[in-house]
Amino acid sequence: MTMSKSSNKIVLIGMSGASCSGKTTLARLLTKILPNSWIFHQDDFFKSEPKIPIDSTTNLPNWDCPDAIDFTKFIKTLRHVHQTGSLPDSFKSKERFNTRNDTQIEAQLESLNKQLSNRITLSINNLTDWKFILVDGFLLYWDMQVVKELDIKLFVQADYTTLKKKTRRTSWICYC
Repeated sequence: MTMSKSSNKIVLIGMSGASCSGKTTLARLLTKILPNSWIFHQDDFFKSEPKIPIDSTTNLPNWDCPDAIDFTKFIKTLRHVHQTGSLPDSFKSKERFNTRNDTQIEAQLESLNKQLSNRITLSINNLTDWKFILVDGFLLYWDMQVVKELDIKLFVQADYTTLKKKTRRTSWICYC
């Protein structure tokens, strides 16, 4: 795993996959392992409900398509985050303060910590000098401008049964 040689020492880690695949759970777990880390949510960039496309089959708003995301605003904010390591002062996140039950992931924390610690410390000498921003979104890799901003790209995969049940019991398969 190689890291960006940014003068600001900011690393954007993209985490994408299907809805309910465990992206946010994994991101929250990583914030407990990586110093100076926080989560940036693509879900904060959904267009307003009247601008969400209507699915021709169901006649309902389709929140799961690229046209539901304001990619212009998302990319602009993502670039600001990559350059400064922080959100613009005017930005208000709705997703950042959502609470979730983390009791199921505590057992996995130690194992993941061991796996990542060796790989990351081989690439970066002093972790405390770096900022790690975990970019969580189900459509991260749809837009190439977004892909270019990400230093590390992970894809979280879950089986269909798990997704259908909307549980958080996911075995993480991450591809860099």
